[in-house]
Amino acid sequence: MDCYEPNQDSSEAKQLPLNINGVSAYMVGGHRGNSLDSDDYDDWYKFIVEDPRSLEVELAQSPSDIRIRLRLWGLNGNQLASAG
Repeated sequence: MDCYEPNQDSSEAKQLPLNINGVSAYMVGGHRGNSLDSDDYDDWYKFIVEDPRSLEVELAQSPSDIRIRLRLWGLNGNQLASAG
């Protein structure tokens, strides 16, 4: 069970504390096949950065057969960075 669900869009984004050792979440636990819409895979989180010039985000573990896309958004809805 993913304790951050539902978090499929920005209005459902869950607050994460900064300086934590890690966040465990499950993308599609138990799902088989490719019947989900790509938006159903989205997970949104939010956090407040005191110094926006310095931010490190690390994806420590993910399945090798899944393409992960990470995007960072500002408070006004503009995309600040992306990877993947």
